Amino acid sequence: AGESTRLQRVAAKVLAMWEHQGLSGAWTRWEEMAEESRRLRRVAAKVLAMWEHGNVAGAWARWVEMADESTRLRRVAAKVLAMWENGTVAGAWVRWVEMAGESTRLRRGGGVPGAPR
Repeated sequence: AGESTRLQRVAAKVLAMWEHQGLSGAWTRWEEMAEESRRLRRVAAKVLAMWEHGNVAGAWARWVEMADESTRLRRVAAKVLAMWENGTVAGAWVRWVEMAGESTRLRRGGGVPGAPR
């Protein structure tokens, strides 16, 4: 009777293992499908967000272009203004040099240009 009981226990364990193997495979497959479903939801959410923000992305790109152009135009305007200011300063500088030369000439006794001596 002892051997028979032992064989029944072994058979029950083997049967339980076979049943669990079937359930284990089904459980593993369910876990795989659940993970794939979560992955697909994440991907779909990303795609949807890109579609929704597509208009915003275009507007953002245009704004960046406009900001870059505005910065470029400010730099150009600053250069033009500097050249204009330097031109005015250069004119004043040239006039000062002429006047300084004239003053030096007069101090050395050169008299008024074109006047009889």
